[in-house]
Amino acid sequence: MPQRTRVWSPKEVPVGAAIAILGLWAALVPLIGPYFSFGFDTSSTWDFSEAHITLSLIPGIGAIVGGLSLARPTQGLGNLGRILAALCGLWLLIGPVLHQVWDGGFGPAATTDWKRALLWIGYFYGVGFLITYLAGVARGLVTMRQRVQETQVAEPQFERTVTEG
Repeated sequence: MPQRTRVWSPKEVPVGAAIAILGLWAALVPLIGPYFSFGFDTSSTWDFSEAHITLSLIPGIGAIVGGLSLARPTQGLGNLGRILAALCGLWLLIGPVLHQVWDGGFGPAATTDWKRALLWIGYFYGVGFLITYLAGVARGLVTMRQRVQETQVAEPQFERTVTEG
């Protein structure tokens, strides 16, 4: 069985940069969100609570590292970056639900339903989905594949030539 290798492509640079920017957003939004009235569970800025660290800061830093390693032309780091970005995006999707198991009082501190929904999407679900989707794009899992139609081809006819000599 022939071994298949993956070569780095410059097309991964914008995907890696987008993942890194989304990771930066995920890591910083709990710390600076209260400045513009977008605080999730607190109204104080630069508050490093356990929920912020485990649900936003760690996966955000992981997505930054994964995105930056995707943008570099090193083969081994690209695969590691894809996996790391996908895992961090998945943690942003499922982490808040699992966090309620060990800390039941976790939730957005918003007065209206619309703001609560925007906080969930802006902090976790929207960012996690985009990071996971972009990691899949970088891996080639969600790209359109070209369908090739099989056709019958006649056997090639070879002529024999005899040379005198």
